[in-house]
Amino acid sequence: DFHTLAHNVGDLSVIIHEKFTKFFRSLNSLQGLLARTISSINTLEKEHLQKTQENINNSLINLVMLTGKQTDSMILANEVSRQSADISKSMNTIVMNLQSQDATRQIVEHVITAIEKLCDDIQQADNNENNNFNPETLMDISIETLAVSRLQHAQLEKARKDFVKSVENILRNMQTIGDRVSLLNRDINSLGNANNALDNSFFKKIEGDISGLITTLMANSENREKLIDYIVTVSNDITDFSGFINDIEEIGENIELIAMNARIKAARVGAEGAALAIIAEHIQQNSLETQRHTASLLKLLKSTTGVATSLQNSREKSDDEVNMKPQQMMLDLEKQLHSFRGIQKTIGEMLTKTATMSDQIKMDLRKRIGSVSVHRVFDQSIGEISHQLQKLIRNIEIHTPELPLERVQERLRELEKNYTMESERSVHSAILTVDSAETADKKASAPTQENEPEFFDEFENFDLFDDGPAVGDPQMEQDEFSQNDSQTVGDNEEADDLGDNVDLF
Repeated sequence: DFHTLAHNVGDLSVIIHEKFTKFFRSLNSLQGLLARTISSINTLEKEHLQKTQENINNSLINLVMLTGKQTDSMILANEVSRQSADISKSMNTIVMNLQSQDATRQIVEHVITAIEKLCDDIQQADNNENNNFNPETLMDISIETLAVSRLQHAQLEKARKDFVKSVENILRNMQTIGDRVSLLNRDINSLGNANNALDNSFFKKIEGDISGLITTLMANSENREKLIDYIVTVSNDITDFSGFINDIEEIGENIELIAMNARIKAARVGAEGAALAIIAEHIQQNSLETQRHTASLLKLLKSTTGVATSLQNSREKSDDEVNMKPQQMMLDLEKQLHSFRGIQKTIGEMLTKTATMSDQIKMDLRKRIGSVSVHRVFDQSIGEISHQLQKLIRNIEIHTPELPLERVQERLRELEKNYTMESERSVHSAILTVDSAETADKKASAPTQENEPEFFDEFENFDLFDDGPAVGDPQMEQDEFSQNDSQTVGDNEEADDLGDNVDLF
């Protein structure tokens, strides 16, 4: 029996030795694999952190570049907006001056109407005088002529000055618009250059960063595959260890069974089997202790195997997703970049078109400013008429020193009701405040009627509104201006005519 027990224990010990030798060999291999896995994890972590830091730095640099360029573009855009606002302000001023010219036209029309009526009255009085001379009628005509002439002379002078000032203001604002357009064109060119620089350098830099980012993502994916392969290998080795533990448990159970058989045999033998019983008891206790340690180790290995299995399942579920993410990100980034390029191209085209239109506007303004002469024609023509009226007033004052000035002022007050425009009323009020003492001094120092011709004789051959052409005729010069102006803007355009209710725009 002792020999049988020893033989069984010896066979089991050989099996245990072989199993544990293989187990420890695998354990050493697993230890090396774990060491390599941990080293790979640390290396990948460092590389990942380094690549991530580089990408972050590049992104910050690009962000700073973009912010700087955007700030420059914003400054230029604000300057363009300011120049545009100044141009709009000058255009509004031009519109206001054009509207004021309609009032000037109405004043001139009122003057024409008043003088034409005066001429008719003089002609009628002249016809009556040839038939039956009446001094009272001549006095009435003189009063009417003096009052109307003084009033219309003042109205024409006011209209002439206002019109010339208005046109000069228009020309000055047109010149200002031309200068602003030049500055606007300069700023637009600067903005276009900034846009081109952004398109040529910045987006190329972004493309390079995107490529680097995609490369990093793909490399991380490959490294992840390697890491998962290491973990799977570890999981497989741990699974093999579980098989070893099962073998050891089975051997332990066999040892316990042998020990129990030995104790049974020792009990049957009696006193002679006491030594065998002691040996069998020790074998059984060692077997139980081995089983307890083996169960603890098996539990730990099963836990590790569970982690490895979970990693394996996670890998199988997320492989497709992980492989697709870099590609999808690349496509999204390429779409965004393409969209940015389209926007930049559109902005560039708009800036080029605006610059071209600015050049055309600037040249057109120069041509128009150089061709405007209507204010000089108006000033010359109205000045000539005003001069003749002034001579007429002077002759009346010289040849009729006994003319009652209070009747003239009374007639002026009567004429006030014919005016509806505030500017005409203001001129009328100024005429009524003429210093009578100064007028009396002029009458006292004036030559007598014997030394002067009849005051109407000088104007017999003068027609204030002759239809025929004359030197400085406003209609001829206006037609010439309109023709030059129409050639500037196009053969099919006609000169504008401002009416009472003209709609400028």
